Amino acid sequence: MAQSKWMKGDVVSGAVLAALGAYIVSAAWRWDYSTAEGPGPGFFPMWYGVAMVALSLLLVLRSGFSAPGPGKAVDWTGIARALT
Repeated sequence: MAQSKWMKGDVVSGAVLAALGAYIVSAAWRWDYSTAEGPGPGFFPMWYGVAMVALSLLLVLRSGFSAPGPGKAVDWTGIARALT
């Protein structure tokens, strides 16, 4: 049975990361974005969540709309070189 290209690991993990990023943005939305002294406690989490959502959606779209191709063999020598 052929597996749907929307049920690949990259698509599922990207969707989970997008949901986590959306939660971070919604939580940071309630904090002060800026104060009189400079950036507030919501500044960094807001931009972190926005970047997380954008990059995870890019992962989902890239993986979901990629052309199906033959499976590639695992390059064990490359993996060993990277781990060392």
